[in-house]
Amino acid sequence: MHSRRSFGPILNYDDAMLRVVLWAMESMASHRVDHVIFAFQDKALIGAVNRPGAWPSFKAQSLALKRFLLPFLVWKLEVEVAAANRGANLVAQSVVGDARVQSYVASGHPIWLNRLFAEEGGLSSV
Repeated sequence: MHSRRSFGPILNYDDAMLRVVLWAMESMASHRVDHVIFAFQDKALIGAVNRPGAWPSFKAQSLALKRFLLPFLVWKLEVEVAAANRGANLVAQSVVGDARVQSYVASGHPIWLNRLFAEEGGLSSV
């Protein structure tokens, strides 16, 4: 997570996922992005927003997510498999495993992933 945000104790996986998604929404809103697709792996949170009646035990999370979605003119929540976004996955793994602390939000993708991003973007390798 970005260094400008500090989190207290996280109780479990569901709590962690909710905080991450809320942080992502807050970040997009603060950058004045108002048309956005949030894609992540957690089906429960997406279901809680898209079909709240089918996810009654996630009512509090659904309400929190919907409140954070208010600033967006157009938004969508989608389930995404990790393999569909290799670049983001590798960046996340490097932050945890290699103690890389560069802010990728501020400077684009890291140099060591030039080839991957060029291939995914349909460009020739750098």
